[in-house]
Amino acid sequence: MDSFTINTKTTGFGSPARAYVGKRLDPNDLLIEDPYTTFFFQWEGEEKVDLKWGDYLVVDRSRIPNDEDIVIYNNQEKLSVELFKNINPETLWGTITWKLCQIKK
Repeated sequence: MDSFTINTKTTGFGSPARAYVGKRLDPNDLLIEDPYTTFFFQWEGEEKVDLKWGDYLVVDRSRIPNDEDIVIYNNQEKLSVELFKNINPETLWGTITWKLCQIKK
C-alpha cells in the first residue's frame, strides 16, 4: 500500500477581518428611534418641499422639530406637509426624519 503526505504550509499573514464578526446592517436600526412613535408613508401628491410622488417618508411623532424640518400637520381634517416654521405648532402631527426614494425605476 502506497502512503503519501500532504505538505501544508501557510504563507503570508492571516486576514485581520477573521477575528471581527460585525452585526449585519439593519435599516430599522438606522431609520427608527422609537418603534411606537414611528410611521411610514408613501407620498402621493404634487412635488412639495423636496418630496416627489412615490417617495417613502419615515415620520416620528415624538421628535420636536426645528424650523427647517419638514413636518406633517393637520390641515382642516386632512394631513399635509410643510416646513415647520410655516405652520401652527398646535396642528403638528409628526416630523419627517427620513425620505427614501428609488434612484432608477
